[in-house]
Amino acid sequence: MNKSDTQLIGTLAKLHSFKGRYLLISETVLNERINNWESVFLEIEGLLVPFFIDYLSIASESSAIIGFEDIDSSEKAKEFLSSKVYQLASLSGAAEEYLAEAKSEKLMKYWITTRTFCSAF
Repeated sequence: MNKSDTQLIGTLAKLHSFKGRYLLISETVLNERINNWESVFLEIEGLLVPFFIDYLSIASESSAIIGFEDIDSSEKAKEFLSSKVYQLASLSGAAEEYLAEAKSEKLMKYWITTRTFCSAF
């Protein structure tokens, strides 16, 4: 798996419970789309390793509680604490966000250009 095919989602910031769950602090706005994810990638020693999601609950726009299969205690969870979390760009919504941002930027530039042009008279 290449990082160029993925989007950084966030970081496993701290343990959430004794069941091995984490508080995921996101780099982007989280939305309901993440409820459809079956797995994510954790960066471990520079490599992206897939982890299957056992539990996922959005806490806010920028955080979620996440648990993984086979990590069922805080002792096991400590090993991956502070890991970066990635998702395939096609699943993360990064492509859609980029296109929406690019369209918005073009419209904004057009408006500013038109506004500047009109105010010169």
